[in-house]
Amino acid sequence: MNRRLGPIALLALCAALYAAVFCLDLFVPLGFAVGVLYAAVIPVGLRLPQRHALLALALVGTYLTMLASLLQPGDGPPSQADLINRAVAMLVIWITASLAIGHKRSAAALDQSEARFRRLIETSAQGVVIHRDGKALFANQAMCRLFGYARPEDILALDSIDAYVAPHERARVRAYRAARLKGGEAPVGYEYEGLRTDGTRIWVDCWPVVVDWDGEPAIQSVMFDITERKQAAQALNEARDELERHAVELQEAMETAEQANRAKSDFLARMSHELRTPLNAILGFSEVIKDECFGAVGNRRYTDYAGDIHDSGRHLMALIDDLLDLSKIEAGKRELRDEIVDLAEVIPGAVHLLEGQAAEGEVSIELELAPALPRLRADYGAAKQILLNVLSNAVKFTLPGGTVRMRAIASAGGIEIEVRDDGIGIDPGSIDRLMAPFVQAESVQTRSRQGTGLGLPIVKSLMELHGGAFELSSRLHQGTTAVLRFPAERIIAEAA
Repeated sequence: MNRRLGPIALLALCAALYAAVFCLDLFVPLGFAVGVLYAAVIPVGLRLPQRHALLALALVGTYLTMLASLLQPGDGPPSQADLINRAVAMLVIWITASLAIGHKRSAAALDQSEARFRRLIETSAQGVVIHRDGKALFANQAMCRLFGYARPEDILALDSIDAYVAPHERARVRAYRAARLKGGEAPVGYEYEGLRTDGTRIWVDCWPVVVDWDGEPAIQSVMFDITERKQAAQALNEARDELERHAVELQEAMETAEQANRAKSDFLARMSHELRTPLNAILGFSEVIKDECFGAVGNRRYTDYAGDIHDSGRHLMALIDDLLDLSKIEAGKRELRDEIVDLAEVIPGAVHLLEGQAAEGEVSIELELAPALPRLRADYGAAKQILLNVLSNAVKFTLPGGTVRMRAIASAGGIEIEVRDDGIGIDPGSIDRLMAPFVQAESVQTRSRQGTGLGLPIVKSLMELHGGAFELSSRLHQGTTAVLRFPAERIIAEAA
């Protein structure tokens, strides 16, 4: 940083003033130069610590000038020229003193400003370096910490500040410096990869500005370590890329699964249709033999075998029907045919159909219907299938002597049908698995009961098609409760 008026400049100004006074002295009586001599001593006070010393020198010079005038030879009073001579000499003394005092005051203010600036820069948490043509002129301690140098002097001793710039970044950074010094286009701030003394790389955010240093333009750069921010951004980008990659893979997997599901559904539908034809023949012929429609078979064992074949065929036909229903639902081809369904008739009808199965298993069924149960807008076949599947499941897994209780009520939220049994129950952790096709509860007691594992998934899917819900809750050896909820918008309001 430069002072606006240095000691040499001040002395040159004083010398010019003294020369002018000496030229004037040629036209006035002798003795004028005495004051000029004392004025020449005043700039010496610039080296004294206090400004009061300059005033003291000026007073001493004034006194000596007056004394020298009194000691001039001659007995008469001072002439007009002597008085002018004396006044001009003292004027020179005080002009010189004023200039010196003003310079010292400016120099002190400038020193304080420079001291404050240096303290601010040197204690800054950001790295600061002032450089010109690639040569460092000033660096603070934070700059040393940033790049691993011990002292600012180590940075000033570098041949070029490119030493702390990564090799692949140097051409770009040099181009920015050259353009900035020439007043060309350069970014206000920029990032680059730096090189520490131990060889590690860091990311730096640099904010340069042109300043005056020793009367010539230089660049002051303020630098921030943004390595962690860059690493976090890079990690975020990598995570985003990984997420996008997984999303693409998931989409492809979903498309593949959908294709496989469609292929499975098509296969099940085709096979089910193909199996129905021979199965119908098996059922028909086995029933003819079992019932001995064309006469006695002769041996009772053949009749029993025919009955077994017929029962197995019926079970297989039920499995095929379930497979067809499930394949249609999964393929989105199962459409509801809404009609008016009177639950007060459908529910007792479903109970009646299962009374034989319940009697065979020594299970009793209790039915409780709310009075004036409203009618429902639903698919009649689907509603009946839902009721039969849930009720059949309850009867099947209830031990002899047990009870299945079924009740239906209406509320503001819709119609709720509950089927509760006191049978063998299910492990609560297995309930979600049972909602998947072909899954059955694993227990010794359930293995002895026939089932395909399709009943509950079909019930759940058909209820969702109606906009309703199917919930299952159970505990081992404490029974199971199935709840069917049809939404309120499917209730048909009775005319007044």
